[in-house]
Amino acid sequence: MKYREIIGEWLNTRVMLTTKERTRQRYKKLASKYILPRLGEYEVDILTMFQVGKFSASLASTGLSPSTINGVISVLRASLNYASKVLCIKTDLTACIIRPKMRRRSIECFSREEQRIIEQAIKAEKDQRLFGIILCLYTGLRIGELIALQWEDIKMDEGVIVVSRSCHDGWKDGHYIKIIDTPKTFCSHRIIPLPRQLLDVIMRFKETSLSRYVIIGKSEYGAQIRTYQRTFHLCCVALGYGTRGFTL
Repeated sequence: MKYREIIGEWLNTRVMLTTKERTRQRYKKLASKYILPRLGEYEVDILTMFQVGKFSASLASTGLSPSTINGVISVLRASLNYASKVLCIKTDLTACIIRPKMRRRSIECFSREEQRIIEQAIKAEKDQRLFGIILCLYTGLRIGELIALQWEDIKMDEGVIVVSRSCHDGWKDGHYIKIIDTPKTFCSHRIIPLPRQLLDVIMRFKETSLSRYVIIGKSEYGAQIRTYQRTFHLCCVALGYGTRGFTL
């Protein structure tokens, strides 16, 4: 059986049953783009440790980001482990996989003064979409949780946000759709108290909003994650803070 077939079976069985759809799609993309062009046509029972090790070692010189390289190696390891169990291969092909040493990118947080300036700038704009940035600064919401947030999740009487869903961008028949999913981990299901100074602003936006989503967009599905990431980036650049990222 070719390695291409093994990865396909692994994705459609083990990964399908144990991971979220977004993770499965990411694994599928990593496999088809980076692994299968190099190793896909090999018969699994004649694939050697040398070939697998050479491929994994070569990833460090491809210019890929650390996150992508780690993702490729995770797919490689898991699918080869699956192959060894399904085909009863005695040789442990994963033993030769090399995970290149990579320097982790440091996380640069905003200082309190920077947060104050961002908040003032956004309030001056009076843009409901930008208000989501302030909401994240005060509550620690991930961007997927923010974009999935609906008005019913904000309990004004109790002054809390109930985080019970996240989302990622998707496309259907050439049109954008929002794919709703559960939060990233079990502990991500949580209730977050809202600062009193935000409640009046939230209420004002809710009274005028025509969307069920708190962060509005150009369609019924509200804002897109990639578009909002771009909005946040432009906001940071305009204030002279360079490139900062949202937590996914």
